[in-house]
Amino acid sequence: MAGAGSDLDSSKPVAVICRSGNRSELATMMLQARGYDATNVEGGMEAWASAGLPFEDGQGNPGRVA
Repeated sequence: MAGAGSDLDSSKPVAVICRSGNRSELATMMLQARGYDATNVEGGMEAWASAGLPFEDGQGNPGRVA
């Protein structure tokens, strides 16, 4: 299957996140329609950072929400 979720393991749950939670909500619905156990991270990375939760960039440095 090509498209959304084509490289995901359908036997595992998926957390979907974007900056604010709006685009990831649509992506979550698309994945769910394809049979994935997908959950939108409400509020996105803005809420994650506001809660003081840790995250890193691709090189292991402290992340920032752009």
